[in-house]
Amino acid sequence: MSDYKTIHGVNVRDYTADPDNPIIGQVWYDKTAAALQFQFPSVTTAGAWRTGGIMNTGRVELAGAGTQTAGLMFGGHDSTAVTGKTESYNGAIFSEVADLNTARNGLGGAGASNTSALAFGGGAPADNSVADVTELYNGTNWTELNDMNTARHFSGDAGNATAALVVSGDTGSLSVNVESWNGTNWTEIANVNVAREFGASNGTTTSSLFYGGSPGSGSVANNESWNGTSWTEVADLNAGRYNWKGIGASNTDALAASGYTGTANSALVELWNGSTWAETTNVSDDGNGFASSGSTALGLIAGGNGRANNNVSEEWTGAGATVFAWSTGGSMNTARNLNSRAGIYTSALTFGGGNSAHTEKYNGTAWTELNNLNLARNSISGFGASGDSAIAAGGYASEAKAETELWNGTNWTEVNNLNRATSAATGIGIATSGLAAGRADPSVTAQTETWNGTNWTNVNDMNTSRSGGGGAGPNNTDGLVYGGYTVTSNTELWNGTNWSEVNNMNTGRASLSSAGNSSTAALGFGGGSSVAITEDWNGASWSEVGDLNTGRTQGNGTGTSTNALAFGGEIPPNTGATEEWDSGISTKTVDTD
Repeated sequence: MSDYKTIHGVNVRDYTADPDNPIIGQVWYDKTAAALQFQFPSVTTAGAWRTGGIMNTGRVELAGAGTQTAGLMFGGHDSTAVTGKTESYNGAIFSEVADLNTARNGLGGAGASNTSALAFGGGAPADNSVADVTELYNGTNWTELNDMNTARHFSGDAGNATAALVVSGDTGSLSVNVESWNGTNWTEIANVNVAREFGASNGTTTSSLFYGGSPGSGSVANNESWNGTSWTEVADLNAGRYNWKGIGASNTDALAASGYTGTANSALVELWNGSTWAETTNVSDDGNGFASSGSTALGLIAGGNGRANNNVSEEWTGAGATVFAWSTGGSMNTARNLNSRAGIYTSALTFGGGNSAHTEKYNGTAWTELNNLNLARNSISGFGASGDSAIAAGGYASEAKAETELWNGTNWTEVNNLNRATSAATGIGIATSGLAAGRADPSVTAQTETWNGTNWTNVNDMNTSRSGGGGAGPNNTDGLVYGGYTVTSNTELWNGTNWSEVNNMNTGRASLSSAGNSSTAALGFGGGSSVAITEDWNGASWSEVGDLNTGRTQGNGTGTSTNALAFGGEIPPNTGATEEWDSGISTKTVDTD
């Protein structure tokens, strides 16, 4: 029998505490605890919902297809009539694409992505008529294909664009009929046991589930499993609901979210494991008549009746998602506040601050002092791709400054000035393509300038004046600014021409730190009265995540939304403390009983 050394190449070592840098999965003997231990990534034990993007056209009783980050929502009923509008979702933003040829609500949908989907059935309006129309979306246009054998609306739906199911529903009366699509034609297959409308389905043509619905009045909790040959009644939902869509890959994997009980909307969410339904985290905004896409790991619901707005969406992340956390890193050599930033997690730069010209570089472990700025100042707009390439623009030294300096990894060189003296502007981008947004002195403004590697250009202002805001983005055509003075939670997105307001932070604050090289994935942390709050931006909404170990304000940060640094600032007093944002690690004791 092989032993640990034979398998891993080393003996099990003993320690009085956790090893300094253990490898994931490494086993050691803890002499203090008198036990074998190992470390593994921390993950969530339950799923969670967060706000997703906003559809351009609010509606109800629409259909969906695809995934959470490549979804398609189509059809439905807006505030006045049925619609054929179709919107594609990239995980952050809904974009209008080609309309269905036949506008309708109460339709079915199936598809693997936002470039491959099937729409079938429904009505115009579905409350008064039924349709047998089938359409295929290829990423550009909808094309009519062969009709279903039986027209219907408010049916269950499952599968993809070449292999789909339409289950039960209303054909003029409640029907047990089920049809299977093979990419060309619909074929009648084995019936369900209980006829109902507004039921939910998920899965494939050989492994599907059909649950909930209404037998004409009220709701039922019935649940039926399809194995490719026949339908079998299995364990009921904990609570009957209807007018919803299902999420899941098979008859052993499903998510049943929200819906209407017959008397009220429900926020209840249930997970199916192949044998039983278990209640899990509720939706934030209950409703019915929404579309769905994705999986039980990463799901999406959009639109619907009874919600705060019928254009909203919510994103589901199932249990087992990585938990990120802050841990202690190497301290700066010179403690200071109002310091600036550039770079990434393993190659970061901080400069200025505390009325100094100090420059320090972080290598993932420790900070090293390098050559100073030419002009000592604080509140600099800083940006850059690494610790070897950065821009320091503006700042404050008895007054706002317009000076700009370029860092080449060794020295700072003066380059062309900002057009306007600026301090505490938010810096975004890299040394050849950047952005400075906002200003503190002599007054707080919404001004914006872009940098092309040679010159600064005045461009359109933000909608909200601010200074000391957080920022993220890759270059001068794509950026995100959030928070700042005067204590705003406002978030704005830059597209290279204009700023547009998007969803606010949960906690408004000034002088916060930030990280993110994308306008769709960012962090905001600290700020205000030295708070520890950290928020994560997914391109659509902010969500509170793990706090800093030490709250601080007027510090800075850099990196990405999954590998970030927080450094410097004021607790008070001023600090050089550094924290690293990464996937959390848990220690587990091996059970030897």
